[in-house]
Amino acid sequence: MKSPKNIIDIFLKMWRKDKEYIEILDQVKSLGDEKLQVEKAEKLMARHIKRLSVKNEINRGDKWVVGEIAKLNVSNRQIEFFEFATLYCNSINPKEYPIMNLTSVKLIRQFYKQWHGISLTYEVLVDYNVFAELMNELRTFLNLETLDYFNFNRFLGNYDLPVRIFIRNLPVNRKHHMPALLFDYLYSPEILANNN
Repeated sequence: MKSPKNIIDIFLKMWRKDKEYIEILDQVKSLGDEKLQVEKAEKLMARHIKRLSVKNEINRGDKWVVGEIAKLNVSNRQIEFFEFATLYCNSINPKEYPIMNLTSVKLIRQFYKQWHGISLTYEVLVDYNVFAELMNELRTFLNLETLDYFNFNRFLGNYDLPVRIFIRNLPVNRKHHMPALLFDYLYSPEILANNN
């Protein structure tokens, strides 16, 4: 029979092993993503994030992490949880990860259509590197660089309508600087071939 000390040691080893998973699961649940709750995938997402082991990359601000976290297999089908992935990365490193949600996507599309005369498609914005660069440009344009992306997202949520009206009344300025990633994407051979 095992002594109480051995049982305690076994329990402590198990607890330490699952401590990271429990912390990730708590963080996943605290973000309260409706899509994850509907799919009953919070535990799957926590295991997925633990398996990816990307905390150091998130702390460094590596944008590719968002795409890896977003792709989750639920009941033998792959579902993309981009909004959750950006929320999760933002909760760890709010200075590097803008939150991708419906409000921010609409504002970016409106800003680029009015300021640059360019209509952005969803395919452009689903590339998180491009999205992050565009959000940074919008934040700079609104003179809110001092806000981290969490607080910038709160600002956009609270002042969505005034920001939209402000953007709508901007003069069209097609000669304004366009972020390099967006320029490269819009003028890539694949996109130009599809537009002809």
